[in-house]
Amino acid sequence: MRTPSFERINKTKHSGKIYFAGSRPVHPNPTWFKYYWWIFTAESPIDGHSFLSDENKLTFFEYERELERFKGIGLEAWVYNIKLHRLVEGSPFDETKLRARGINDFAPAFYEDKDPVTSDGFK
Repeated sequence: MRTPSFERINKTKHSGKIYFAGSRPVHPNPTWFKYYWWIFTAESPIDGHSFLSDENKLTFFEYERELERFKGIGLEAWVYNIKLHRLVEGSPFDETKLRARGINDFAPAFYEDKDPVTSDGFK
């Protein structure tokens, strides 16, 4: 993972490139997983691992909107995400097994999730 760094990004901040510096592929079923995002740019409030905090975390909807904004102004962006399992009836996940693997953070069920829906159906 590329650590958010003003020193590094300021060298090429107007390249317009988007780097997936610490993100996982998105699963096509939005009812099974929820993603949170961070977009690091030269405009970010802080750098380093401190940037990857709840304070700078974006929903999928916010992520898409912000990424388009940065593309539109040609600002280089480094993208990070995390994925959380949704424990709902019909999902393939066994909570006991996930917890045994050290996974203890879960997302709300898709239909209980209050975040706005993206054009691709993610929250």
